Amino acid sequence: MQKGQNLKLAVLIPLAAILITVASIVIIGELLLFVSSTIGGTAAILVAVAIMAAITVVAVLLSRSGSRSEARHS
Repeated sequence: MQKGQNLKLAVLIPLAAILITVASIVIIGELLLFVSSTIGGTAAILVAVAIMAAITVVAVLLSRSGSRSEARHS
């Protein structure tokens, strides 16, 4: 039973990650299209840079918290 459950998780977790990534790309793209059509190209570039900076900060924080929890277990 445990092996079957692990297999389900091994399939579902990457699928969820792919769906979240695709949804994020679509949402960010639509946001940039909206901003560029209503405010202008410069504002769209600033929004894109802010989004990329936020994604980078979140990725760094998640990678640090992951390495800390691994260090505790060893």
